[in-house]
Amino acid sequence: MQRVIIKYARLLLTAGAEVICITDPTAVMLSPRQFKVWSTPYVMHIKEVCKYNWVDTIYHICGNSMHLIDSILESGVRGLSLDSKYNDIQLSEVAKKVPENVVIIGNISPTVVMAFGKPRDVRREVIKLLNEMKPYANFILSTDCDLPQKTPLENISAFMDAARTYSLKHH
Repeated sequence: MQRVIIKYARLLLTAGAEVICITDPTAVMLSPRQFKVWSTPYVMHIKEVCKYNWVDTIYHICGNSMHLIDSILESGVRGLSLDSKYNDIQLSEVAKKVPENVVIIGNISPTVVMAFGKPRDVRREVIKLLNEMKPYANFILSTDCDLPQKTPLENISAFMDAARTYSLKHH
């Protein structure tokens, strides 16, 4: 499997990728010790292939990965994309452990907030998260995963507008 992933990463690099996102939807089932055996070496290998090509790596993990943050950081990825507060991820707690040269990405829920919420809910959640993460210059606002196809366009607009308005007021 690793050979397939490395081959795919190399194809992405050849096509001009500037960042590679390594997604691992099942790693939350591992203990930190198991993660170091079954995930870290492979993530590090992919990261090294990318680093050799001057491309950074982001590690995306689904579910409550709070018990794995230290292990993920040991892999040397340059970004963490984490699940939402609905899976007990508190980005401000993660940010206290993450070095400033590692980007924290997230973590508005694509389902609870973006797909099923109203624009006012989206704005409220975006502003709340931006306020929480304001002390951390290595934070990038995003959803915690892909948006469902039926996400209302007005919710996507509310997300973008809330982020722009916040940025204008606070910078």
